[in-house]
Amino acid sequence: MQQNIEKNVRHCGCCHRPLPVEAFYIDKRTQLPDNYCKECRRSFSHNRYRSSQDTKAGEEERQQACRYPVITRLADRPFRLLLILHAKQVVRESVERKRERLKENPSSRPSTLNTSILWQE
Repeated sequence: MQQNIEKNVRHCGCCHRPLPVEAFYIDKRTQLPDNYCKECRRSFSHNRYRSSQDTKAGEEERQQACRYPVITRLADRPFRLLLILHAKQVVRESVERKRERLKENPSSRPSTLNTSILWQE
């Protein structure tokens, strides 16, 4: 790679053209020119903004295509109630396992967590 003797010429990291330093944005913090020229940076920012807008537009479609069913969005009431009861049972069993674990070894009780709720019966 050939080194530039002129200090006011820089190569763009995107289009690889040698351009004057004035064709690059200057970083306020470091006071150094950007790696991309203004034209490439503008194009990059524009494309990124457009893809972000497309992403926001497709958000609703992605939410509907979840890998697992969202219980509150199910239209079938009996099936929804069955899933809610199952979820409550899973949580209840988890709390019970934690209670047993804390009763067996009280020294392992986390000091930052308020576990007084678990001990109420």
